Amino acid sequence: MGTSARKAARPTSVQRGAARLLDGKAVAAEIRQELGERTKVLQAQGLIPGLAVVLVGQRPDSESYVRGKTKAAEEVGCQVFNINFPDSVEEVTLIDQILELNEDPRVHGILVQLPLPHHINEQNVLDSISVNKDADGLCSANLGLLARPSGNPLALPCTPAGCMEILRRYDVPVEGKNCVILGRSAIVGMPMMLLMLKQHGTVRLCHSRTDNVAKACSDADILVAAVGCPGFVKGDWLKPGVVVLDVGINRVPDATRKRGYRLQGDVDFESVALKASLITPVPGGVGPMTVAMLLNNTVALAESVLRAKKLRCHEMWKLPVAVNEHGSGLGTHAALELYAWYKQATCGDYQGSQPFSMQGAAKWSAWNQVRGHAPEVAKLAYVKALNEHAPEWISGGALEESETQDRGDGLSMGPAVSTLGCIGSGNPGDVDETPAGQLCQKIADGDVEAKGCPTTALVAVIRNQEAFALLRRDPKLATEAIVLTVSTPTLFAALSLEADKDGMLPLHWAADRGDVDMVRPMQM
Repeated sequence: MGTSARKAARPTSVQRGAARLLDGKAVAAEIRQELGERTKVLQAQGLIPGLAVVLVGQRPDSESYVRGKTKAAEEVGCQVFNINFPDSVEEVTLIDQILELNEDPRVHGILVQLPLPHHINEQNVLDSISVNKDADGLCSANLGLLARPSGNPLALPCTPAGCMEILRRYDVPVEGKNCVILGRSAIVGMPMMLLMLKQHGTVRLCHSRTDNVAKACSDADILVAAVGCPGFVKGDWLKPGVVVLDVGINRVPDATRKRGYRLQGDVDFESVALKASLITPVPGGVGPMTVAMLLNNTVALAESVLRAKKLRCHEMWKLPVAVNEHGSGLGTHAALELYAWYKQATCGDYQGSQPFSMQGAAKWSAWNQVRGHAPEVAKLAYVKALNEHAPEWISGGALEESETQDRGDGLSMGPAVSTLGCIGSGNPGDVDETPAGQLCQKIADGDVEAKGCPTTALVAVIRNQEAFALLRRDPKLATEAIVLTVSTPTLFAALSLEADKDGMLPLHWAADRGDVDMVRPMQM
């Protein structure tokens, strides 16, 4: 989203003291709207982003966070899988659950709500999450990639990413600025430092052993406070015009509040707001952005899955299948499924009426069953069906049209089903223009009426003038003619034993259409 669009979509910053508020709540709402559009695109391609949230224990704050994350995820179109364990859960049990989620195709992001009980090693648990599903961006692999100058993590730690995003959307540059971070946690402080370094900020990371923290803060152009101590940063520590990101969310007892407490950040808001040019409030600042970045990571991980599928699909789409001269060996159902998805992917919805031949009718029916699917969706479905029905076909090389011999049943697939052309009038390859084929079509369409049949030839009354003309044009079609006397001057002709392009005789078509009179032996 461009700068002008972002500014137009966001409410005007609220004045409080000398500082303008960095409205994280409004920015998070923008992001959720954008994510909703992205999930619609994914859903249209058959993929619903899935977030698994693992909660251990019954901490009120953790339960509240999980409820908020669940609601926000469902709002943008993700499905959420909530998994709860008691405080007493063993680390191995928790990790076993995560390993199962790693294998669950419905799950694209996994979040373990922190903190965990003291008897559980948090990093062991976080590192058990697949890097491809690390919705919090906190596993060692993602943090390691973040530490590399050119590293590209699959997901960023949510709170630091939220801080960077709110700066970006308020057009606050980081490059060349003195950036001071208070707190060195693996969740906020350290990844915050790395993200600011990647944006060419000059970063100082302060912690509990830093001498004269107030002096360090006085040099800050951008200050990030994440120490977990309410009101720690004072206004007289700061120089005028500083941008302050208050990450702290501390519960301070307050008898005047219904809940008995109020939320307070790590900065003394009233005094700091008099010095700062921009400041995040608590609540309504970094907190909503953290949730928004969690959802962004989840949707991005789902998008990466779809990209990987498309890439694999693209590569497999180019591969031939090993079909020998004896045919593909597929069953009829599998062959038709592959054919249907292939045609939907390459031709779109079938246009035309049902063909007369058994082969054409079967393919027509299969193709129409997948009507309405977009080409990319159909291509993915084709590759999935190919993996399911004939994984041994994948042999490498480029997909090319082939003149592989048909095995005679009308359903030989050829390499990657590419030799099965469009059926019906849109593709002459499926229309039999031979006299035998045209006559068989008339029988299939019910344009002839049989009066009987000797064992060597089918005898029929031709009531359709076009079919009658076919017989007159090509006498070979009548290998044995028998003229019967009826009350109307109608010519009776025996139809031949010559087959159409599908290897079907007129007798076959009469039997297929259930015409008992046409196939019953004639009484001589």
